[in-house]
Amino acid sequence: MGRLVSWAPPRRWLESVKIVGSLDAVSDDRAPATSTRKALTDTRTPEQRSRIMAAVKSKDTTPELALRQALFQAGVRGWRVHYRGAQGTPDIAWPRLKVAVFVDGAFWHGHPSRHKPGRSGSYWDRKIANNVERDRRVDAALEAAGWLAIRVWDFEVKRALPEVLDGVLQALRSRLPRASEAEWQRVLREGA
Repeated sequence: MGRLVSWAPPRRWLESVKIVGSLDAVSDDRAPATSTRKALTDTRTPEQRSRIMAAVKSKDTTPELALRQALFQAGVRGWRVHYRGAQGTPDIAWPRLKVAVFVDGAFWHGHPSRHKPGRSGSYWDRKIANNVERDRRVDAALEAAGWLAIRVWDFEVKRALPEVLDGVLQALRSRLPRASEAEWQRVLREGA
């Protein structure tokens, strides 16, 4: 797998996007934060909590749909949605280019600004810590298989969609560095 030398994402994008693969010097902002607040008890009945949790979507979330729509409007085609042929079932994947994009929910995947350990109880602390650890295992497995994994926070898609889109396009382009512009446009149109 070749190394990306000339590609540098915007600084603002790097603050909340983690790219795993052949890119170097990308900080990992997924380290758990510490908190001294006491855990709050649940104010909902088990039936209410069950109904609320059942409404939480894991596929086709609003940020994921927004990113796919932006990719389509940019003329990019050929991605696979929830591609099972890659480790971790990426939200968006280009199998031919071996690029996987994950749109991670900030709370569920442990962003320090959205999840503070000790605040929501030990169950959630364990669950979110396991999610973060699974993300790291998936990233390592994808990298070992020659894939480029891009992790984007859901709030970044909402706040800075053009920057996220630009980063994904640059990552896709980096997978075919020697392709002519005509070949690159054909790959974008026809996909993987």
